[in-house]
Amino acid sequence: MPKFFYKAVKLDGETVEGELEAVDESAVIRHLQGEGLIPIEARTTKSLTAKLGQRRRRRLSQKEIGILTRELATCSKPV
Repeated sequence: MPKFFYKAVKLDGETVEGELEAVDESAVIRHLQGEGLIPIEARTTKSLTAKLGQRRRRRLSQKEIGILTRELATCSKPV
């Protein structure tokens, strides 16, 4: 069974999130409603990890590192 990430709200307004194993998204929603929660979001963890994997980190150039270093050196205040 696939895992699903969910986000839901309790009746007192507190937001909860977690993971559940279920047959499909509608089964997750039914389970959350059975627990007295109001579902906000339910999706497979595969889609979540796929989205995170798509983000590419760009490396800083030597010039950007130099600028950042100078800014940190001149803007920091001693505590």
